[in-house]
Amino acid sequence: MRVFIAIPLPEDTKDYLITLQKNFHGLGDISFVSKDKFHLTLRFFADISEKEVEIMRKQLTNLKFSAFSVSFNHLGAFPNQKNVRVLWAGIEEKQILQLKKEIDKILGLKEESFSQHLTLGRVKSLENKEEFIKRLQDKIQGKFFVDSFQIIQSIPSAQGYSHKILETYHLS
Repeated sequence: MRVFIAIPLPEDTKDYLITLQKNFHGLGDISFVSKDKFHLTLRFFADISEKEVEIMRKQLTNLKFSAFSVSFNHLGAFPNQKNVRVLWAGIEEKQILQLKKEIDKILGLKEESFSQHLTLGRVKSLENKEEFIKRLQDKIQGKFFVDSFQIIQSIPSAQGYSHKILETYHLS
């Protein structure tokens, strides 16, 4: 199974991300994330058994963490501006890092590098790279409240991937 642990986003935040995407329309061949697939990934498991998922579900019930607010602070591109493959909105929030550490600790996982971001789109090619880079400098502002996280299964199909929520954990 392909499974990930992620923070779901409120509808108004998803609407804001759609607005950010519109600023990049027409600048190249960009596959934008659809509104129903926006989330903040904390950990991804490419190949995990159903039994391992069930163990994870039980372990995460022991997590105690307080709800918190998050703000967007900039736009960016992976791996870098010379070789753009992913367009994203960045976040720098200590609480997200702490939540991820707590999840990793409960699951017995080693720390891994982690970039706090929300993927807006995957870039296949750019027709106007200068304008794209210029628009990355646009000021962004958005805030949302994190009061839960989820285990989500990513199911491949001919149309791409669909998501199925396996479990939701509420923060106190």
